Amino acid sequence: MALKRLIREQQPPRLQTKTITENGEYKPDETYDGFRKVIIDVSGGGSEPVINELNVTPTTSAQTITPETGVDGFAPVKVAPVDNTIDENITAANIVSGVTILGVSGAATVLDGETVSVTPTTSAQTITPTAPKNGITEVSVAAVTAAIDANIVANNIKSGVEILGVTGSVTELNSDTLSVTPTTSAQTITPTAPKNGFTTVEVSAVTAAIDANIIAGNIKNGIEILGVIGDYQGSGGTDEYANVIGIENTIKGTSFVEADEIDTACDNISMFLYGTANV
Repeated sequence: MALKRLIREQQPPRLQTKTITENGEYKPDETYDGFRKVIIDVSGGGSEPVINELNVTPTTSAQTITPETGVDGFAPVKVAPVDNTIDENITAANIVSGVTILGVSGAATVLDGETVSVTPTTSAQTITPTAPKNGITEVSVAAVTAAIDANIVANNIKSGVEILGVTGSVTELNSDTLSVTPTTSAQTITPTAPKNGFTTVEVSAVTAAIDANIIAGNIKNGIEILGVIGDYQGSGGTDEYANVIGIENTIKGTSFVEADEIDTACDNISMFLYGTANV
């Protein structure tokens, strides 16, 4: 037996041609060492397989393509090239500057950010990154308090109203108008509840009616007081009439005095002399 194997190993292998008509596992016949040719005809009819050409367009999803009925396979299989149309997000704006993906050059700038703290003011603020930074990744804005405006104080705010933590103390005006007629006595006038103040105070003109004694007979002749012209001509009351009385006492007992001989500034002195002198 060993001798036969040795002799066989020194001879060329014996190969056979075999036709396979159904699926299965096949080994060479006993007298053969292997296969020279294998003919596959699983259809059983012995005809050549039906092979069609296949064109494939790649997508972003996996594809499984099987032959339609009557077709045994594909040859050749043509796969189209992949370009930027395969994904709508392949655009310049979505690609970093300096990088090209499927023919599209990027234009997006890489963020080199910083954080910024801002204190609000009563003026608009424009805040830009500090070089070499090119963006701001976080902005911390301080709380607004009454310190933002010097006028936010209690005496500038209506009572009961709170602005930025400050409660007002100013009483709101509930106004009224007032008409006042002056009298000879002092007057204190306050608003009638619920009013708490006056926006308009009308004071009547003062006339002679304010005092019953303001009449012509009580006012020196020719003098006007509160629209009343005096006609009182009696003695006393002024230096002018006192001088006249002095003249009267001087000329009593004189046999004759001419009125125009007396030097006086009083226009009424001549009348007075004629009425009182002893001639």
